[in-house]
Amino acid sequence: MSQFHDRYGLTPIINACGKMTHLGAAAVPPEITSRVLEAMSEFVDMPEFLKVADAAIADATGAEAGTVTHCAAAGIAVTCAGAMTGDDLGKVLSLPDTTGMKNEVIIQKGHAVNFGAPITQMIRMTGATAVEFGEVNRALPEHMARAITANTAAAVFVLSHHTVQHNQLSFAEFVEVADAHGVPVIVDGAAEAFLARELLEQGASAVVFSDQKHLNGFTAGVIAGNRDLIDATARNGMGLGRPMKPTKEGIVSVIATMEWLRTFDRDAYLADMDAKTDPVVAAMAEIPGITAIAEPDITGNPQARAKIIVDPAVTGTTAEEVCEALKAGTPSIHPRAHHVDEGFFYIDPVELRLSEVPTVIARLQEIFQSASVPVEV
Repeated sequence: MSQFHDRYGLTPIINACGKMTHLGAAAVPPEITSRVLEAMSEFVDMPEFLKVADAAIADATGAEAGTVTHCAAAGIAVTCAGAMTGDDLGKVLSLPDTTGMKNEVIIQKGHAVNFGAPITQMIRMTGATAVEFGEVNRALPEHMARAITANTAAAVFVLSHHTVQHNQLSFAEFVEVADAHGVPVIVDGAAEAFLARELLEQGASAVVFSDQKHLNGFTAGVIAGNRDLIDATARNGMGLGRPMKPTKEGIVSVIATMEWLRTFDRDAYLADMDAKTDPVVAAMAEIPGITAIAEPDITGNPQARAKIIVDPAVTGTTAEEVCEALKAGTPSIHPRAHHVDEGFFYIDPVELRLSEVPTVIARLQEIFQSASVPVEV
């Protein structure tokens, strides 16, 4: 047990689940914590500091501008607010009363996910009406065009494993319809910081992502986008965005992570991920009743996960039981268990330390061995 876990009586954890808020998001590296510690004993003019962050975000993502808020969820709310208010302080101070403003934000029904809270609630808390279009398993350009009215302030596109992955509008289709009607596109890309530049080049008006996920920073939301929308979003810090305001440590962390993102080596990062995924796949493939593959991230992040498909008739256990057994041990190993009802789970390498891989493999082998059913010959 680490000194940290021992001090608070906490269960030590091996994170094989990924960048999850319920596990503390990210292990922050020393080069980021040292920058934050340097700032913590100092005073700073926060508007001036946010201008430094603005330039750093723009440089890293290719955006016209950028700003910082408390987290990505807050980023969705304040960006939607900015789309309604513009730079009008009177409107900013009126929210959530949207009288006299465009006050509808549209979203595909298959994107109306719960990431720990409903994304539609992030929209509605501004006073906007969240207008869902399409069907749960299908969205067409005609659905979206029909949903746009004279009151449409923005359109939100969610890039996440949580969304319906089939028969939804692609990002290109979504942008095409929005552009045809003069509607700004806000992307919820909380765990997709690596894709921010690409999304902006493809027509996003603003991309919201977490500093504390793939960037390994402190808790903060990063918003990159068009200058007018970013300025309007930042202005809402004088209104409903005040409880979501960025902290000094969040801003300095964002500046540091943007410097890292600007020189990001995708190939080296992917090789590091594969060095943790490949041994798990190889070891699991040797177990009867297990199919193990390296599956690329569905949203386009540079990583593959070890997908472990469990045949209960051969292994004597289910994917759900395996995940519960992993979590019940010490240290507690948390796999990516979103799909256990479908018979499989993942070992995610992104927050898994290379030194922890043998422990994960050994625990899995032990679980399957203890549950194995003799095969008749």
